This record gives sequence, structure tokens and C-alpha cells, in this order.
Amino acid sequence: MTQIKAKLISIKENLVGVPVYGSPDNIGRQVERIFKKLGFKLQNGAGPDIYIFGVEVKTRTENAVSPETVGRMYEQDIINTAWEDSLFFTKIQSQIRVYHDRKKITRCELFDFSDPFIQKNLKDAYENGRNQFINHNLSCGNYVYGNKWACFEICKHSGQYQFRINNNMYDKMERMTKDTFNTLFEFSFDKPA
Repeated sequence: MTQIKAKLISIKENLVGVPVYGSPDNIGRQVERIFKKLGFKLQNGAGPDIYIFGVEVKTRTENAVSPETVGRMYEQDIINTAWEDSLFFTKIQSQIRVYHDRKKITRCELFDFSDPFIQKNLKDAYENGRNQFINHNLSCGNYVYGNKWACFEICKHSGQYQFRINNNMYDKMERMTKDTFNTLFEFSFDKPA
């Protein structure tokens, strides 16, 4: 499948208030079904959920404080893959972030995280962690620390490592996007044809 060089402009449906319930994983699947009903073609493979536009859909509980997983890769794949070629790079460029209170969607926004400052810090975290894998100098136990922005955490059931962004850094990324990019440009989402 080929990606289109275009930006989503508006969601004509207001998702705030749409009921969702259960565990965060279950709510993530519910949100995927909501987007599919709106006509978005979501894919379950590697890469962004709305692959054609390069947009990842992420759900998050309001007031969550834990680091947020971008994606998962095996150690050998991390060793062999530079940041710009990684699954994580493709999933963190542009995101629709759907927040909920475990009862309903509380907000739904598009964020363009391609800002060079954001990407430099995430790349540094990834490459610092990657070098630890290469040198077998792993930080401690289940975590391989990249920098204050992000780390790798072992996913015990799959043997893969999750690339996880610190919650405070995600908040900072969102604020930066709103403070700089969105003050110059307006985004909304259009339902695909």
C-alpha cells in the first residue's frame, strides 16, 4: 500500500461523548471500530493505523501517568534498524490521540509530531537504547533507558521491546504542537471517500 502525501483536515463527526468502556486495550479496539464505521481504513500490521495518510491512532485514559507505548520490535530488529527506518519513527510522525475516562471519549485531536526538536529527542532516545543493545550494555532488568524522553521495556509475553515515551514528554510534545504548529495552521479531519 502506498502512502498519500496529504493531511487529514477534519472529522465531521464529533466523537466527544461517544461511549467507551472496559480496559484500556478494550477501549482501543472500540475506538478502532468507531473509526472504521466512519470510513477510515485501519490496518493492523506494522506502521501507522491509517497507513495511507501515515497517521497513528492512539487511545489514552485521561490523567494516565505511565509511559505510553509507541510500538514493539524484537531486539535484533532494533539493532539492525536506524531510527528513520524503524516502525517507531513511522508511528510517531502524526497521531490522532483519543482520550477517554473509561466511560466516554473526552477529546480527540490530531498532533503533528514531525517537529525537528521532538524528532531529535526521540531519535536520541532510540539510538542510545539501540547502542546499548548493540554493546550488550543493557541498563537494568526490564528497561533499557534511552534518555528522559523514552526507553525500551521488555514485553514478557512476546519477547519484544516496547518503545515507551515518558508521559511528561508526551504532554510536552502535545503542548509544543499546539503552541507552535497549530498557531500557524488549522487542522480538522475529513472522512475518507
